[in-house]
Amino acid sequence: MLRKIVSPLLLIGLILSACTQAPAVKAQKDVLFAQQDERVISFQTLIPTERIETPEVTPAPVDDPLSSLKGIIVEDEEGILLLLGFVNTPNAAINFQFPESYQFPHEHIQDDFRILDGNGAALEFEEVDPGELNLYAENPLGEGIFDPRAFRILQKEVQGPLTLEMVNLIQAVNLAEQSGLSFTVEFDADFPLGKNNWDVNQTIDLIPDYPFTMKYFDATVFNDYNQGKYGGPQNTFLFGTYYLEAAGFEGVTFSQIVPAERQEEWPMGGGGAEQACPEMFANCIMSDAGLLKTGDNVYELQITAYRLILHGPWQAKFDLPQ
Repeated sequence: MLRKIVSPLLLIGLILSACTQAPAVKAQKDVLFAQQDERVISFQTLIPTERIETPEVTPAPVDDPLSSLKGIIVEDEEGILLLLGFVNTPNAAINFQFPESYQFPHEHIQDDFRILDGNGAALEFEEVDPGELNLYAENPLGEGIFDPRAFRILQKEVQGPLTLEMVNLIQAVNLAEQSGLSFTVEFDADFPLGKNNWDVNQTIDLIPDYPFTMKYFDATVFNDYNQGKYGGPQNTFLFGTYYLEAAGFEGVTFSQIVPAERQEEWPMGGGGAEQACPEMFANCIMSDAGLLKTGDNVYELQITAYRLILHGPWQAKFDLPQ
């Protein structure tokens, strides 16, 4: 049983995901959410590989980022566990996640979450790997859960109810069924041979209120690991990584717009991943990319997905098991 209370305020910003436990789950308790108003990011229409003219489609708004959050408190022989996860929203184009879903353990878990006891005092907790808890097989949160997290409360004696405070969340936007967010980049004549870093330094202002800069393309995989040899069915494919300066994003995914007559050159599994890289420079995002070599070294790209950082906080209250 879920009850929601709406309170004002929300901004938009950056974070990741983790895991949980599956011993004897006792009883699922009511969860009380204190949520912020939320601004849904508008966007245009986009088709992933071949250019096709289609009308723009705007996804239906998702007003409540916590309406898809699931959570329960359970006990095992070691104490109290808080299990959390998300389910899909009614709008397939927009979902919500915890920060840092691209890695485990999550580096900023203590910054992104706080757990308070019934008196408002902060509790110590640690993150537990959901794989170790067999969370995916046991399904204590129900079917269809993604990005699960599990937190173990380190104190043995705890006064309830417990309050989970989420400082940041991620809004994941999937543009796979749309077209419109496309742009071109051009490299020097020798690309990608001879050096690993190819400057772009191009500002992309296609997502309203969220411009970012594509700083350079890293061809290390092509030059060093593949020894300058193209792959794919017709030896025209290369793999590398874009480096972006992208404040407010946790990730941006690109694909090359490929003419119909070149579709067969694209290899199976030619995609990649993206993640933060703050050790490189401020607001750094790495985005893996596959490209089919062009004769003029001009590449038409499109944004197929992105993840925005939302700043709360949001609060969820959980009763302790009886």
